[in-house]
Amino acid sequence: MLDFADKEYQYIGLFVISFLILRIPHVGKYVRVVNTLFHENTHAVMALLTSGSVLRIDLFADTSGACVFKSRYWISTFFINLAGYIGSSASAFGMFWLMTNDHNDWLLYSLAGIAGLNLLLWVRNKYGIFWIITFLLICAGCYYLKNDAVTFYFLFLICALHLVESVYSTLVLLYLSAEEPRSA
Repeated sequence: MLDFADKEYQYIGLFVISFLILRIPHVGKYVRVVNTLFHENTHAVMALLTSGSVLRIDLFADTSGACVFKSRYWISTFFINLAGYIGSSASAFGMFWLMTNDHNDWLLYSLAGIAGLNLLLWVRNKYGIFWIITFLLICAGCYYLKNDAVTFYFLFLICALHLVESVYSTLVLLYLSAEEPRSA
């Protein structure tokens, strides 16, 4: 019999639950936008780092997104386009690093801060605004409850969902680039 008090089993169970949540029709699409937010946000940050500008970020209900930016040089555009997948996966690993080092509060503040900054600076479409506001309300609820277990499980599920989706979307792009290069 499995002892679910053991953290290893809890983590495996949470990853399985995360994967299953991603496959629930409406709920899965809602939570996958976490990955979309980080993907598009990384494009925006890279645009700023390469002396470009960000016009807007759109987050859509079908989990797609768009970062509309301006850049002067082709090499900057190359790095901006590349940044989304790399940054999304890197942020997922960074989120887990914060959790494994018992910085759940930093992670909660970072998630809310990134979402809030995107709302203030770039996200202007209706679904994107709705999504960020509801996500911020969930983060605020975790903060307000001050329940370490609720906060831990919420953050772990967000991290696991983000990691699973960032790896999955990268593998889909890799598959498309091999099978149908024009579609990639």
